[in-house]
Amino acid sequence: MSEGYVLDTNALLFYAGDQFQKLGPTAKRAFSAFEHGRGYLVVPAPVVARPDHLRALRAMAFSYAA
Repeated sequence: MSEGYVLDTNALLFYAGDQFQKLGPTAKRAFSAFEHGRGYLVVPAPVVARPDHLRALRAMAFSYAA
């Protein structure tokens, strides 16, 4: 039986960006299980949307600088 892991934003971005050294031990186990077919990953919608949201907030912060 495979185990499911719910991802957070940092884990997803570090994994996608090949920054494995920044992953915590639980995230490393989750991705290893997924890569070896022993687990599945759950990515909540806010986790997918958050990077774009953060980028938009940064852009707004710079555009309002006086």
